Amino acid sequence: MPYEVKGKSLTRQLLREKLNKVLKSNIVYHGSSNEHKFDTRGEIYDGTFFSTNKNEARAYGKFVYEVELKPTIKIFDTNNLGDIQILMKVFSVLYDNYYDENEEEHYIRTPEELYNNSDSWNAIENTDGVLEWLHGRYDGVTIFEGGVENILIFNPVKDKIQKLKLISK
Repeated sequence: MPYEVKGKSLTRQLLREKLNKVLKSNIVYHGSSNEHKFDTRGEIYDGTFFSTNKNEARAYGKFVYEVELKPTIKIFDTNNLGDIQILMKVFSVLYDNYYDENEEEHYIRTPEELYNNSDSWNAIENTDGVLEWLHGRYDGVTIFEGGVENILIFNPVKDKIQKLKLISK
């Protein structure tokens, strides 16, 4: 295995350990250029994106919300190999559009390949039917974008929020 891949796996493992501690609090952040009511369809999918990282949320706008998600919601976790195995039983191949179709990396065929990918969102978003399948079974999905963990909470988002506080504008 090349050094670069080992480094990515180690980095992903360290991030995974840190994020597992953060997620136990159910506190996430949402940034927006406008005030948000958490009751509209998102631009990308039917829901709202949140981040476990306050600075990541700030990158999306000056209105930053601290949100406590209800502890009872059911989240599909791309940081959990068991969850990924369930997904891969339904969708035997996912497609990572960062790579051309003639490159082997374009095809994600094993749970470990998605688990070790620093950008699981691309494969989730670009494989036909995956978001719809997830939305029918879960309240949201944790994904990685460039190594940063974000969470897409499916509508109705308001029903999944325990506490909401605007922390900057």
